Parts: sequence; C-alpha cells; structure tokens
Amino acid sequence: MAVDEHVLRSFFAAPKDSPFTASRISDFQLEFVYLQSIATMRSCALVNREWSDHATRRLYATVWVRSPTDAELLARTLAPTFRRSGRALHLQKLVLNVLVRFPEDGEQPSQLSRSYARRLAAVVRNLPNLGTFLASDARLPDRVSKALTSAKRLTRGEWSTSVHKEMLSSGALSGLKSLFLQCPGMAPGHIDPTPAVRVELPQLHTLSVAFCRREALSAAAAGHWHMPALRHLSVCRCSVLGASFGPTDAPMLLRRVGAQLDQLDLNCAMAGTSLDLANTCPSLRTLLVSALSLPKVGFHPGLELVGLHQPIGFAPPPAEMEALIELLELVQQTTLFPRIHSVRYLIPAQTVKRLSAHPDSGLRAAMEAVVAAGILLEDVGCNPIKFSHASSVAPSDYDWDNMSIAY
Repeated sequence: MAVDEHVLRSFFAAPKDSPFTASRISDFQLEFVYLQSIATMRSCALVNREWSDHATRRLYATVWVRSPTDAELLARTLAPTFRRSGRALHLQKLVLNVLVRFPEDGEQPSQLSRSYARRLAAVVRNLPNLGTFLASDARLPDRVSKALTSAKRLTRGEWSTSVHKEMLSSGALSGLKSLFLQCPGMAPGHIDPTPAVRVELPQLHTLSVAFCRREALSAAAAGHWHMPALRHLSVCRCSVLGASFGPTDAPMLLRRVGAQLDQLDLNCAMAGTSLDLANTCPSLRTLLVSALSLPKVGFHPGLELVGLHQPIGFAPPPAEMEALIELLELVQQTTLFPRIHSVRYLIPAQTVKRLSAHPDSGLRAAMEAVVAAGILLEDVGCNPIKFSHASSVAPSDYDWDNMSIAY
C-alpha cells in the first residue's frame, strides 16, 4: 500500500476485545493518514480507466466530513442523479464509513443550521451500504439522527443525539454491533426523552451510553433491554456535573444485562452503591471504575483486570482517595480476586506519578503494594508503571521523575 491504510481500517473497525481500554490513534495521525490516502487515490485515478475504477472505490470507501462545505459537496456528489461526462455515477454505493469531525480551526456548524442538517441528512439517506457512522464533535442534528434509521447495514455508530428514544425503539438499527451514544441534557422544562421501555438490539456486543440526567439513567435501568449478544457495557457521565446512579439503579441494570458481560465500565457517580458482581456478572473479566465515586465491590473469582479512570482535576477528594486506596488493597487479596493480573490506570504514567505524589495520599504506597503482590501496574498505553526512589537512582533521573516546570 502507498499509505498506511490499515490505520483507517483499524479506526473504523469495531473492537471486539476490551473496547473500553483499547488505545485509539490520535486525531493528528488519523488526519495525516486520511489526507495522504486521498491524495494517493486521486493520483491513481488519473492513470487509466482500470486504475480509475479501483482508486474511486478506495477513494469513497471512507468519507470524512470536515466542514459544512464538505456536507454540501457530498450531498451533491452522492445524489442518485449525479452525472459526469454524460453518465450517471452511483458513487453513493461505494461509501462504507463516514466520520463527522471538525478541526479546531475549521468551519464550525451551528446546531441550528438547517441547511447543514439538511445536507448531512441527505448524505446519510443516500448511502445504502453505510456500515460505520462516527460523529464525535457536537450534538448531531435531529434530522440527521432520524436519517440514520434508514441505514439498514449500519453495524457501528457513535453520536450524540436528543432523539435516542425514537431511534432505538424504531427497530431500524437492529443490525448494530457497536454503539456509543451520548444523550445530552435538556433545557429546563423540556421533556427528557428517556430510553425506550423496550429496546431490541439482538446483535449488539458493545454499548456505551452517557447520560446527563438521572431520570434517564433510572429509566434505562428499569427498562427492558433485549441484547442477547451484549458483552461490553459502559455507563458514564456526559460531563463533570453529569448524572449519577441512584442507590438501586446500577444493581437493577446489571440484573437485566449483566449475566453475559465480559467488560463493565462505570465511569459515573455511584452514590456509594454496593455491587454484587459475582452473582450479577459471573462472566466478568474487566471492571473499569471512576474515582468520581467508586462503587463498593465485594469479590469476584473471575475478574482479571481493574481499570481506573482519570480523576477530575487529578486530585480526588480525600473520601474518594480513601475509596481508591481501599480498592487497591482489596484486589491484592487472592481469596477475593484469585485471577487478578493487572491494574491499569487509564492515564499516562507520568500523570499517575504526579497524582501519587500528593502529600499524605498513601496512593503511591498502595500502588507499590499492588506490584509487590505480583500484580502488573499499567498506564493507559499498557506500559508498566515503575516508581523511582531517591536512594537508588542518579540525581538527574530522580529530578526528571519529580520535576515541576516553571514558566
């Protein structure tokens, strides 16, 4: 290949193993590879007719909407009536993946821009083979969200919408295998469209839902989810001030879908909820929790990895720090967690070291005890975290490990 197109394929492929801990490529690398791929395919299309056909298929397989102007041009190019040199080009059949992401210095659409919403919706409706749709910048216009229900072959989706109830209850997205859905908060007095009472997603194996209102969380926990293939579940907050589980919400939700879970991510406030994971999630191997409010975990004979999310502001309150240290002490007990082999802090190693250096936190001692117990301590890149000691390293090395930069 002329460019690293495997980077694009891996980015759009739905990860089946540990999707919530898998590292993702940076936006800079993704944009570089995409633009290089576009330039290469355009050059190949100018060689001859045979090369042009192959290059065109590769050129339109992945489409990145980087501005409202892109949406307008795509709506015209992908229309069924688009013609070039007197012949109809059915380019819309070639598109398999769509990414909607705007660079920081790019042209930003207004959420109230009807023309942008209309054009992007037209793009979505004219893609019969669309398999992946990722929109991670801002809330997707309702018109576009509803247009996605016409994507019969959609298997992976990531977007933020206020009409999730209508989308999930329509039955049109029954082929989804991976869904990351963000449900933003509503304005005061607005009726919150909570998740449907009955959701049928028979092929879904990965679900991540972010709510901003507790009413939506409670409705989700009380609803009926028919997801027999679900293996990975993440329930998180939309923001620092996002929703929190009530004392009975999380246990109720796990009783409904926990039996087949392999990975569980609870990156939201838990209100000190106690979880009986051994009975509600007997097949669980990976548990991710947040220092925002750690749940009380009893024991689990099959748990192999515990992941810790980035704390807010890198300085959890004393009560939450105590809960974190208690969890680290708990996982060292082989009678409660006989199969634990890794504790992974989902932030860079140097950030972990700065966090553990907080005076009187006791976090560093707890982490070193984890390592002493034979458990691997990792950072977000799956790299082992090692703490240096002043008595055993050269001064220059020690200074780098504890240096504060003055501006």
